[in-house]
Amino acid sequence: MSKKKIYVGSIIAATAVLAVLTVFLSQNISTQKQETRTQATVSDREIKLSLFPKSQKGSVEERISVAAKIVGIGNRKIASVLLSIRFDSSHLKLQSIDPSKKADGMSFLKGTDSEKANNQGSFKILYGAESENSAPQGVVNLPSFSFEIIKEAKSDVSIVISESQVIFVDGVNGELKEDGHSAIIDSVPTGTHTPQEPTSVEISPTVVETISPTGEITPTVSE
Repeated sequence: MSKKKIYVGSIIAATAVLAVLTVFLSQNISTQKQETRTQATVSDREIKLSLFPKSQKGSVEERISVAAKIVGIGNRKIASVLLSIRFDSSHLKLQSIDPSKKADGMSFLKGTDSEKANNQGSFKILYGAESENSAPQGVVNLPSFSFEIIKEAKSDVSIVISESQVIFVDGVNGELKEDGHSAIIDSVPTGTHTPQEPTSVEISPTVVETISPTGEITPTVSE
């Protein structure tokens, strides 16, 4: 075999290897770009839900307020927010939701009746943007709702993420994330402790022998 044929064969082999590498790298770059676009899209739709204050102390018959906050990661405008809230109805009693309350360009649209909410220990509130131009974005503080403490206990009020929803003005659903989505309500008085059962002490009878007038020994039981 001549040197010329060997040289030509080497060039063909090198070209084939280079072509395979080019295809592999192109596919890899394309996949990375697609993953980057997907991550950017998800981040743009990400919404964090939280309740505040995170914890409160209160006493029986006192009213306490809890508010929800949503934080959008991207710059999308928010058209509506549906919140599903769960609470311990044996500890807390939801007061009527005030439909006149507004916050950050959003108005109350609909909510669960307070009597039904207290029977089932949960309720939903729907807020909507007043217009597309005034639709909020970024951080949105929603109106607070209040509870009356009906007994001494400790429980939490929480957002049910799976039953809540945020929709942007373009009709796309937000990707909801938990971010301190519960608030603790503590109405147990400081220093309260559970009374313990008194420890029983068995007293063994003491037998004392006494002598009767007849000379017989009679045992006497004393405690």
